[in-house]
Amino acid sequence: HPGRSATGAPPVLVMTSANRSGEPIATTSEEVRPLAGRVADRVVDHDRPIQARADDSVMTTMAGGPVPLRRSRGYAPFPVPLPVEVPPTLAVGGELKATFCLAAGSLGFLSPHIGDMENVDTLEAFERAVDHMQALFGVEPERVVFDAHPGYLSARWARRRWPDRIVAVQHHHAHLLSLMAEHGLDGTEPFLGVALDGTGYGTDGTIWGGELLEVDRSTSRRRGHLSRVRLPGGEAAVRRPYRHALSLLHAAGIAWSESLPPVRMCRPGEAQVVAHQTDSGLASPWTSSAGRLFDGVAALLGLCEEVSYEGEAAIRLEAAAREGEPHDRYAFALIADDGSARDAGSIPTRGATGEPSAGHAPAGPDRAPVVLDPAPVLREIVEDLARGVPTPSIALGFHRALARGVAAWIGPQSRPSGSRGAGSQGAPRVGLSGGVFQNRTLTELTVAQLEREGTTVLLHRVVPPNDGGLALGQVLHGV
Repeated sequence: HPGRSATGAPPVLVMTSANRSGEPIATTSEEVRPLAGRVADRVVDHDRPIQARADDSVMTTMAGGPVPLRRSRGYAPFPVPLPVEVPPTLAVGGELKATFCLAAGSLGFLSPHIGDMENVDTLEAFERAVDHMQALFGVEPERVVFDAHPGYLSARWARRRWPDRIVAVQHHHAHLLSLMAEHGLDGTEPFLGVALDGTGYGTDGTIWGGELLEVDRSTSRRRGHLSRVRLPGGEAAVRRPYRHALSLLHAAGIAWSESLPPVRMCRPGEAQVVAHQTDSGLASPWTSSAGRLFDGVAALLGLCEEVSYEGEAAIRLEAAAREGEPHDRYAFALIADDGSARDAGSIPTRGATGEPSAGHAPAGPDRAPVVLDPAPVLREIVEDLARGVPTPSIALGFHRALARGVAAWIGPQSRPSGSRGAGSQGAPRVGLSGGVFQNRTLTELTVAQLEREGTTVLLHRVVPPNDGGLALGQVLHGV
């Protein structure tokens, strides 16, 4: 508006693309006009038609280098070199932050960011973008790879359009394959990686998201996972993270005291509903999600009652941690395959050869997954809340404990079966992928801990660690 505001301050003009959050960017006047007067005061148009959608790219830096959070304008569809030759392939990505990858030979052409595949408009934009890139690069896919989640729109579209060419791949397997692809690893030897995110359909039908996997191009073995807990109400617990905080407390054997923020956040009668769901499993799937763990801890600290955008609770938790005083009182537990537990607060050291120290033998091919259990950390947090420890210090303590826990989790298993699992100098090598590793605090703490133990750490530098990089990994699956 012209002139000055009521306070006398100069006016502020906010200009953005004309689309609602999560939907594809608008490209025509017909799409934009209905928004005038409702979500914007003015619409600025142009008579030059837009042929292909391309959102802004988003980058950050962590652990000494760039990390893409959204790879779009300025990058896509510039090709990503592949470490192996692939037949003509279309990989359709996942559900959130949707991208696809069209590949042939030694090049993968990753699409710009399209949006969240949760509605028909995004699906139609996705299909038009696929047709456009097929025409641009002259690739007719012989195989179409999609996420194994049975409900994803992208997967259902692939099955319908190419029913005789489809290949499914597990979500977190694809995350680590994308990391391997951008680092030039051809997948002939097993690769150990940690995939931490919010949601991924697991091979056991539960919701995964805190995974230690050993993968190659065709297979994936689950070496470890976060403790499984109920997600009470499913999507309701994602929107209202205090519900998942209650589930975490229940799993850890911690009473729901009225003094705890997630108990106070409940609507009348809601705590009783959540208690029934966590006990019975009614509409409450099992999950090992690291993203939901962050949400639950944020709610436990009173930082987030209800999310208004994806990742809000975890973002609030990291923001609090940046203001905290460092301490190392918290420690995750590692639950061994024989049911015994050991503290993950003290990281085993490595000798000059890089071998694990005595008492931490590498996992054999038949070893059961090792569970990373947050229960001891949750008990300490509840005690610190009662003692009045500042919230930022608790938040930072949680981040530091998880970083040490991940390093201890990796330690005994950092030489995958059938492979030296090492970098060029013979050091153990692991990868970190998944949307949780957009958290700079956690990522840098984890990298520093692993590197102190002599481990080479691979991070995403070319495609996002979130689901925007899935399609690149899907291309490598099974070739």
